[in-house]
Amino acid sequence: MTYLSAPTPFALRVRPLINATRQVIWRSYDGGTKWEVAGGFDIDPKNIPGLPGTDYVAFGTGVVGPDGTVYIGGRYGRRFAVAVSRDEGLTWDVRIVPGSALAKYHNPLHLLLLASRYLLPESVAVDCDGTLYALWPDRDGLLHASWSSDGANSWSRPVVVSAPGVRGARFGAITATGSGRVGISYYGREAGRAFHGFIAQSRDFRTAGPVFVGGKYNEPDAPLFPYGFRRGFPGSVFRRSLDEMVRVRFAPNGDLVTGAVMQMRGRNRLRPWAARARRTEMQAVLGRLGRIDRS
Repeated sequence: MTYLSAPTPFALRVRPLINATRQVIWRSYDGGTKWEVAGGFDIDPKNIPGLPGTDYVAFGTGVVGPDGTVYIGGRYGRRFAVAVSRDEGLTWDVRIVPGSALAKYHNPLHLLLLASRYLLPESVAVDCDGTLYALWPDRDGLLHASWSSDGANSWSRPVVVSAPGVRGARFGAITATGSGRVGISYYGREAGRAFHGFIAQSRDFRTAGPVFVGGKYNEPDAPLFPYGFRRGFPGSVFRRSLDEMVRVRFAPNGDLVTGAVMQMRGRNRLRPWAARARRTEMQAVLGRLGRIDRS
């Protein structure tokens, strides 16, 4: 079974002119050749009890558990939530993750200029045991994560998973495999304006005190964004690339691999491998963290 999810009728909410009202889920039984609408759920703040009508609701990429349960994580106002379906996308139940606190949504202009604080592209993962993991940035830009072993009904206490010294994380992505093995990747800022690429993994995130091992995967003098994180939406108007492309996966050999983008400015343009496209200042980059075995 293959699933596809998107807000409708528009992805961006600019009330009262444009408003995304429903998250629609399509499904395919033949690997994507033919599609049908499975179901969906309401994402209009004015129709959600307890949610201010001015807040922002946006969901990202979903995952499917070993038992076929579908999970989609995303922003639910100022909280992180997971939408759950146990009948192949027909009906949905949205469950808020306790302890999550996201940056406040102010207005459409704020979203256009600071979209990296609002969008959560790959924020959920599920391992081989069916344990669900969620990742989100708090209002200060630190990454938090939590896990659930009962299908998002109850959650562990959130813990900070961004590296010590990181003051602002953007576009965090999470993946999981085996029994509790979790990997994350994100853009992170320490001192100054530059954002680096970070990658880390935990052998078992479900322990009482999970430990993440990793760090920067770009060269120290070649941050991915040398002059601050470049907001993708304004640049897309001028046919430039978006920058919310962070992916992280475990390779068959156990290594953790991530893909992101680098802004080709300053010293980054002098790299011998830096083939620069004509109409974009972004270059795809890959990072790798070797397998961490149990000692």
